[in-house]
Amino acid sequence: MNTRTLWDKFTKANKDIIDKINIWRNYMNLYEVDYTKPTGKYAAAIKEYNEFWSQGQIDFSKASDPIEKFDDEMRKFIYNFNSKFPNNVVWHYHRDKTSVDLEVNALRKVINSAKNEHDIQDYIKKNRKWFIPASIFKEYNFGHKETYLFPEMKLGSSMQADYVLCGRNSDGYSLILVEFESPASTFVLTDGYKLSASANSGLGQINQWKEWMESNNTTFFNEHKFTEKGINVPITRIHYCLVISRRNQMETNDRDRKNRIISESTNLNIINYDRVCDYVSNLDEGYSTYR
Repeated sequence: MNTRTLWDKFTKANKDIIDKINIWRNYMNLYEVDYTKPTGKYAAAIKEYNEFWSQGQIDFSKASDPIEKFDDEMRKFIYNFNSKFPNNVVWHYHRDKTSVDLEVNALRKVINSAKNEHDIQDYIKKNRKWFIPASIFKEYNFGHKETYLFPEMKLGSSMQADYVLCGRNSDGYSLILVEFESPASTFVLTDGYKLSASANSGLGQINQWKEWMESNNTTFFNEHKFTEKGINVPITRIHYCLVISRRNQMETNDRDRKNRIISESTNLNIINYDRVCDYVSNLDEGYSTYR
């Protein structure tokens, strides 16, 4: 039996596994285009742009930035290619208010009909709506200088974050590890004290991440090539965000318990899905409230 026949038998028998692997690879890169491999006009534009800015001091009375003559698609390719993670850059320029409103209305419909967090995750991933988790940057004071998004990033061999957001401000880089739980769940049970199963699951997962990161942060940054790109993030700048429930399900007891957990934790935030919608609705202003 030749190699080709053996491979065909293997792929047929393991189709589901291979499909999942391919889907995971695609999700780790946000785009269908590979921004690490420019060809043709893109390669020429990148060369022209980079040569212009490598001249040193430039007399702008005699020369103009070549970026000005390129359309948005070309600008995006240049920006992504020159970034630290070309295929994970969150691109947010020129997003107009009309398109933002359409997107947030579509998102609300998905959330309203979702039975659990997987319905929302499927919507984001199948349609590459990466701006939805990226909008969580608006909860923080970083991400206005650089923004990266990594879906399903591994923490060791047995855990993964739904999303890891990496953003930079004048103080350096910070991370946000995001866990999505069900929008249909309350935060506490009807007795007003015990946490719901979704809240327990989400907070338990985040606690595991925190414990692992505190002992393995060097391993994490090496494995995911942050270190080789000059990105070093201290534990104090690693944040955790749980997305759960809806605003109209957050009764006084829910809000009180949620706020107490946040105040007693380090770098933890808990937001509901309506807050995410609020952030998406303001994406015409970018991914940060800071400028």
